[in-house]
Amino acid sequence: MGAGVANALSQAGISVILVDKGDFASGTSSKSSKLIHGGLRYLAQGRIGLTRSLLNERNYLVKHTRAVKEEAFDILVGRNQFGKLSIRLGLILYGLLGGGKPSRFKKNDGLYPDEVDGYFTYADCVTDDSYLTILNVVSAHQNGAICLNYVSCLGMEKKEKGITAKLQDILTGDVFDVDSSIIINCAGAWITSLLPEALLDSKSIRMSKGIHLIYSRNAFSGDHAVAFKSPIDGRQMFVIPREKVVIIGTTDTFTDSPSDLTVKPDERDYVIKSCSFVSRLFSSVSPIGEYAGIRTL
Repeated sequence: MGAGVANALSQAGISVILVDKGDFASGTSSKSSKLIHGGLRYLAQGRIGLTRSLLNERNYLVKHTRAVKEEAFDILVGRNQFGKLSIRLGLILYGLLGGGKPSRFKKNDGLYPDEVDGYFTYADCVTDDSYLTILNVVSAHQNGAICLNYVSCLGMEKKEKGITAKLQDILTGDVFDVDSSIIINCAGAWITSLLPEALLDSKSIRMSKGIHLIYSRNAFSGDHAVAFKSPIDGRQMFVIPREKVVIIGTTDTFTDSPSDLTVKPDERDYVIKSCSFVSRLFSSVSPIGEYAGIRTL
C-alpha cells in the first residue's frame, strides 16, 4: 500500500519519502492471494459503490501495468454452492458496472463434482504482488520520491506545524529526523505500533490471517480459476492456476500478532479439505509450498 500511495503522490508533484523496515514488498504485499478483484462478492452486500470503485481501479491497472492480467474464473452453482439466479443477476450488474460480459450458464460436464450443477465464467484479475509493489516503488522514484528500505520508523511527534518522524538506518544504526506536513501510516499489521494512543484507538484495528497453499500445476486439471464455497462451513474459497503452480486458499482468522505467519496444522487441513471438493489430488499429494499473510480490518 505504501508504494502505491508514494507513487500516486509523486505523480501529483508532491514531495514524498517512502521508508520500509525491510525489503520492499517483504511483508503483507508479498503474501496476498495474488488477486486484483473487482468486488463481485460485495454486490451481495448491496455495496454497489464499492464494487464500481474496485472495478475502476482494477481496469485502470490492467491498462497501465503489465503486472496485472485478466483471468477467467468459474463460479460454481449447485447444492451448497452459489445460487444460479443470484449469480446470474449479480454478474449482469457486475458487467454493467464495468466487470465485462458474463458467460451463459454452463452445465457441469464432469470437470467438477456431482454436487455442482454448472458454472458461470467471469473475468477478474491476478497479479504478481511483489512485482506490482516494486513497479510502484520504481515509478515513485522516477517521479522524484526518496525511497528507502531497511529504514525503521522509531516514532512520530506531532508539532505545531506538522509531524516529525524519527527514523533509523537499520544497517548503520544512524538515527535521523524527518519533518513533514503529513505522514501516511501504511504499515499494515504494524500500524498500531507506529502511532501513540492519543492518535489512534488501537482497539478499532483487528488483524486477520489468511493462509495459502501452493501445489504443482498437475494437481488441478482445469484451465480456469475457480470460486466456490467450502463444503465444511460455506466460506468462499478459490483455486487459481498460475503458470507451473496452483494457489489455493484461504482462511480468515483473527490474530493478535502481526508476526503470526506460521501455517498451523488445523489451518492447512481446513484449506486442503475445502479445496479437495474441486480436485481430490489436493488431498492425495503434498503441497510444495505455503505462506500466510496478515491484513488489518
